[in-house]
Amino acid sequence: KGKKFSYFPSVALAWNMKKESFMKSLEAIEELKLRLSYGRTGNQGIPPYSSQEVYANVYYSFNQSGGMKPSSVLKPGIIEQYNVGLDLGLLRNRITLSVDAYFKKTFDLLLSKPLDYSMGFASMMYNSGSLENKGLEFVLNTVNMSHRNFSWTSSFNLSFNRNKVLDLG
Repeated sequence: KGKKFSYFPSVALAWNMKKESFMKSLEAIEELKLRLSYGRTGNQGIPPYSSQEVYANVYYSFNQSGGMKPSSVLKPGIIEQYNVGLDLGLLRNRITLSVDAYFKKTFDLLLSKPLDYSMGFASMMYNSGSLENKGLEFVLNTVNMSHRNFSWTSSFNLSFNRNKVLDLG
């Protein structure tokens, strides 16, 4: 109860600097745009009925009997991400460059924690732990030749990504 739905806001802003009066005289620059965004999402991949307190059958091997155990009550993990980007188009967009930087943090990961076998089961799912991802991405596109019957384009990309486990509970 109270863990089935949540609020996940996001916002994105872009400033097309090429449309500003101080950029109009620069004819070689076709596009110059700065982008910023923030978003928060949830993990939808939790097993069915995990947000409800239910009981599961269990077999206790140490005394050859059975019983019931409370199953885990899970909530969706939360992911927050910040992005900043720049788009540049030169020479009637024959050369375009996009640069993106991002920072993403994940909270309340779904992890299976081992338990003592005397409890009657080996593990239980918990919301625990956090991760951090950050990186840079570059994409360069060029139109090398463009004729009526033939065109040649190139695309290059380069990415740097750093993942870090912050907490495993």
